[in-house]
Amino acid sequence: MSRPDARSGGFNSILRQSIHEGIVSVVGRDTAKSVEFYLDSSIAAKDIVTYTKALERIFDVGSKRIEENCARALYSNLGLNFELKELYKLSDYVNEAKKRFLLGEK
Repeated sequence: MSRPDARSGGFNSILRQSIHEGIVSVVGRDTAKSVEFYLDSSIAAKDIVTYTKALERIFDVGSKRIEENCARALYSNLGLNFELKELYKLSDYVNEAKKRFLLGEK
């Protein structure tokens, strides 16, 4: 998949792409397709908290790594600097990135 452009794609499109990239980076393309069949990334754009909880139910403690990789991809795709925060979940990173994106921050 090609890298989305923050100027033309809009935040939700970039979020979906970033989630895909984060999942693929941990479980590989074939498994990611299966995960995305059952847990569509468009849910994340509508309700990131519910999406994050679903990842946790599917992957248990492994979801932490997936969430971190999704967040790293999101920040990279938005051109933002990523800082790992110990108690953050994917939903926290997404909400923070969205605010920064809408404010035009880097």
